[in-house]
Amino acid sequence: MKKLLIIIPLFFTLAAFPQRLKKFKPAENIVLKLPADFVPMTPQEQQQRYLSPRLPLAMYTDAQHVVDFGINRSFTLWDEKDIDLMRKFYEASILELFDKVRFLNKGIATINGRDYAFFEFESIMYAENKSQSNISKYTYIMYTVAGGTTYVFNFTCPVRLRNQWQGTAHKIMQTIKIKA
Repeated sequence: MKKLLIIIPLFFTLAAFPQRLKKFKPAENIVLKLPADFVPMTPQEQQQRYLSPRLPLAMYTDAQHVVDFGINRSFTLWDEKDIDLMRKFYEASILELFDKVRFLNKGIATINGRDYAFFEFESIMYAENKSQSNISKYTYIMYTVAGGTTYVFNFTCPVRLRNQWQGTAHKIMQTIKIKA
């Protein structure tokens, strides 16, 4: 019984440690580190799981296809000096996308010499009917402008896995490097 009492807290402590990361180059001008077991999603997986008229630049998922990291880009009129205005715009967009949002952290961060608007939050999409379940997600998302392009870096997982993945999400975001 004593061994079990020691093993259970040890398991939960180890589960909260960030994953081992390895380098990925999803585009010619982007380098970052992701968990070693992440794999690129196929275009079919992307279309099935993320409804969008335009496929993202890159989408990765874990071995269980539950935790995702994606990169999107769009050509924009935003300027790199408009990051605070951009932050306010995207905050309003996030609040409109979900039925309920609880921000854990938000602001502007400088990572590897570039400014990013960032949002860390939990969200709920209520089920449309009783045969479905509500969808609760943990998200860490960052926006930046480089060379006339807006880049969006998005980490998501079910809220129930937040404690296990939050440290890894932070670590991933700190590794992003964009050459403009």
